[in-house]
Amino acid sequence: MGEEFRRHDRPYVSQTEDLLDPDRARARRTAGDGSDADALAALGSIDFAAARARVMAPREVDASSSRACLRGDPSLKSGLMTADSYHKQQEELMTRERKSAEEERRKDPEVKRSEEEQRRLEAEKKDCDAATRSEQERAQRLQAKRQQLAAPQKSSSAKGAGVKKARLSFDEDAGSGDDSDA
Repeated sequence: MGEEFRRHDRPYVSQTEDLLDPDRARARRTAGDGSDADALAALGSIDFAAARARVMAPREVDASSSRACLRGDPSLKSGLMTADSYHKQQEELMTRERKSAEEERRKDPEVKRSEEEQRRLEAEKKDCDAATRSEQERAQRLQAKRQQLAAPQKSSSAKGAGVKKARLSFDEDAGSGDDSDA
C-alpha cells in the first residue's frame, strides 16, 4: 500500500482517485509506465461478465404517452422548418410585438389625447367633404331642372305624323250619328 501513495513520481494521479479506487489508480500507473507491452494480453485475465450482463439486459422503457419525446406536435420535425414556415413564424412574432408595443403606447394619456384629437379632426373633414359633395349634387340637380324648364316644349303636331292618338269608340259613334241626322 505504500507504493500506491507515492506522489513524487506521479503528479497526474489525484489523491482522491488513489483513495476511492486504488485498483484503477494502480492500472493507470502501470499503463502510464509502459511496462505492459502487451495490453490486450493483460485484459485477457479480466472477467467482463458483469459488463456483458449490463449490456445484454433489456432497457426499461416508459411506454406511457406522457413521455417528453411523445408530447408535442409531430409535424414540427424536431425543430427543422422550411424557409417559408420560418418567415411566417417571424412575421407572427413581429405582429405580436407590434401589437404589444401599440397597446403600451396607447396607455399613455398624452397619446390618447392626441389620437382623440386626430379622430375628431378626421370626422370633421369627412363631414365637410360630405356636405360639399351634397351641395355639388344639389346644384347639378337644380341646373338640370332649370335647363329642362327653359327648353321649349315641343307640340304634339311637331312630334310627327307617325304617332297615333288614342280614340274612344263612342267618339266615332257620336260623330257618325251626327252626320246621319243631317
